[in-house]
Amino acid sequence: MAQTQIDDNEQRNTMTVDPIVVISDVLKRWYIILFVVVLAAASAYIYYDRSYKPQYTTDTTFVISSQGNSTTVYQNMSAASSLASVFSELINSSILREKILGSLGMRSFSGRITSSVIPETNLLTMHVTASDPRTAFLVTEAILENHSVVTERVMGDIAFEVLQKPEVPTKPSNPKNVFGQTRKIALYAFLGICGILAVMSYASDRVRSRREAEKKLNCTVLGTLSYERKKRTLRDVLNNKKTGLLVTKPGTSFTFIEEMRKVRHRTEQHMSDDAKVILITSVLENEGKSTVAVNLAITMAQKQQRVLLIDADMKKPACRKILEIPEVPHSLSDVIKGKSSLKEAMIQYPQQKQLYLLLQGRSVRGSDRMIASGTMQQLFDSVRDMFDVIIVDTSPLSVSADSNSIAEYCDASILVVRQNTAAASWIRKGIDSINTGRIRFLGIILNAVRRSGLSDQGAYGYGGYGSYGRYGKYGHYGKYGKYGYGRYDKYYGHYAQSEPSGNGNTTEQETNV
Repeated sequence: MAQTQIDDNEQRNTMTVDPIVVISDVLKRWYIILFVVVLAAASAYIYYDRSYKPQYTTDTTFVISSQGNSTTVYQNMSAASSLASVFSELINSSILREKILGSLGMRSFSGRITSSVIPETNLLTMHVTASDPRTAFLVTEAILENHSVVTERVMGDIAFEVLQKPEVPTKPSNPKNVFGQTRKIALYAFLGICGILAVMSYASDRVRSRREAEKKLNCTVLGTLSYERKKRTLRDVLNNKKTGLLVTKPGTSFTFIEEMRKVRHRTEQHMSDDAKVILITSVLENEGKSTVAVNLAITMAQKQQRVLLIDADMKKPACRKILEIPEVPHSLSDVIKGKSSLKEAMIQYPQQKQLYLLLQGRSVRGSDRMIASGTMQQLFDSVRDMFDVIIVDTSPLSVSADSNSIAEYCDASILVVRQNTAAASWIRKGIDSINTGRIRFLGIILNAVRRSGLSDQGAYGYGGYGSYGRYGKYGHYGKYGKYGYGRYDKYYGHYAQSEPSGNGNTTEQETNV
């Protein structure tokens, strides 16, 4: 009943698309954003720089008053306010323009003549704007000399008195603000491209939440694992070191440990009683399948079950790096080729005595032939009698057909799906490819899930934990460089050289495969 309550809470509190997922998806495409912003800024700079034309404005201030002995300040202010629009029309009339052009000996004037009232006063300002300062000044002088031709006919009772005489402008009234305009266009371009990318992310066919996984894939979700950074400390950042995520590490977040326990519990619930061998794979690279396989094996061993972890990803083995084992003298491929025995290749994990490891040191060629060989079949037949659970980490489905070949030796399969990575159509094809024959598909594990305060609150049924950490791209290990663990002979001395028997005790008897 408690488990049902947890599942109901997760289903109810999980949003279809968490905003932080969309934001993260947009930031991943920073190079597109940068390209668009730079292109828009460069285009805006060239356009405004070449199209800029300086304008010069000459201002003249008039005092407006109504003629008559009984006029008041209020009447003068009212007259100035009502005169502003009328005065602009009068000074732009064809009669006054012809008079001005005639006095200046000009054929045309392409500038602007406007007027405005200073608020709460009876002062009116006339603005004459032209492409050069001399023309603006001369036109202003001509207006002062000839405006009475039209103003006296229309407003005979209004007196104009010049308060501020015009001067020749010394600088443009429209400063060349190319950089300001460029910044504005760059901002608009940034917001526009981010909006487009956000819409594309929202409308994509990828899986971003538990609810979307169940809806788009129509399969069981065994659990969700939170996103965590790969470089946790300043030293890791400076050394460019990616730290593997293990439930046995003191620095591992409480959330991740609890999530892995839930994954283990649900995996056991969906497995049949006679099932032992579980295949772990993914559709694409860097989805975190190896980290999931390692931690699932550890959590199962914590229940005092005899567990074997097989790193059968011969294209890009990663379990050794996650477990921080600097060297593997006897690999899985050596056992298949007959270069070493199963006892020599299996090592016991020092932090969990019930967990044994059969690792692959480096990538090898011809993995398809080795997997299809009779030796591989014998190996699986042997370990079935020795362990309670066998976790097999295999290559991604998009990389090779190794996973499909290894599936013939397994009882159940789990697909690791990284949030917002593979398209749902690809994932469905991947499920169909491994869900054949006698192997049973248990479900998917949604990995590297980014959460915000808008979703997944109270997902554990305890009132909500919030965010304790983030789970990073632990499927993507690349080149780890030097670990600094010392020589292998010293490190390997911590491992037992015994092989588990069927009753859980160790024996010195060698099993040849």
